Amino acid sequence: MEFCVEDSSDVHVLIEDHRIVFSCKNPDGVEFYNEIEFYAKVNCKDSQDKRSGRSITCFVRKWKEKVAWPRLTKEDIKPAWLSVDFDNWRDWEGDEEVELAQVEHYAELLKKVSTKSPPLQWTTWMMILTVLTQEVINFLSQQNRRGSCGCLLVTLTS
Repeated sequence: MEFCVEDSSDVHVLIEDHRIVFSCKNPDGVEFYNEIEFYAKVNCKDSQDKRSGRSITCFVRKWKEKVAWPRLTKEDIKPAWLSVDFDNWRDWEGDEEVELAQVEHYAELLKKVSTKSPPLQWTTWMMILTVLTQEVINFLSQQNRRGSCGCLLVTLTS
């Protein structure tokens, strides 16, 4: 979630299991306050916020991974100031095909390397293994950043 308040001060973000409370002041001293009851439980211990000069971004992780919510809020009515950030939209459908293609690509590379002669030295094999390990770590990190691990990506505008 992103709260767009330029040059904010006195910023307070409280993320609880079922809600988020946000407050701050703009440079003119106008106070902003939002309290959002989530559709379902979130993992408040694995959620965080990041402040910049233009906005406050909150990364809220859903409690149940890979379970789509029909909406962000508990109430069926969407507040007028709430909008989806389609620049950060993640569609779960089709992700498996992309992931499978990546795995097949690295398997093919490994197969090409292992069938070439002369036999590779152990240091070369260690280098290949290190690269592949790093690719797996990057892949899992991408999974964590995307909605695959229940990450909620929404933009709130004032």
